[in-house]
Amino acid sequence: MLVLTRKIGEKIVLRMGDEVCTVMITESCRGRFKLGIDGPPSIEVHREEIARRIASFEQVLDRRAEAAIANGKRPARIPS
Repeated sequence: MLVLTRKIGEKIVLRMGDEVCTVMITESCRGRFKLGIDGPPSIEVHREEIARRIASFEQVLDRRAEAAIANGKRPARIPS
């Protein structure tokens, strides 16, 4: 894990291939920080607990699709 020290208004740049995201410390109050995150829409940004719920939901969908295929059925479409 990389640990960085930043002041309010300073940024961290994350590069994933050709994609670039910046994270800026926007506010600090009593040990809590607000972050501003800027990046392309192709990169999803979630709080950790939300990312876990999404991953869990996707696993359930994958298992259901595999079961449908194993039973010779077509997997149900998931609305976007």
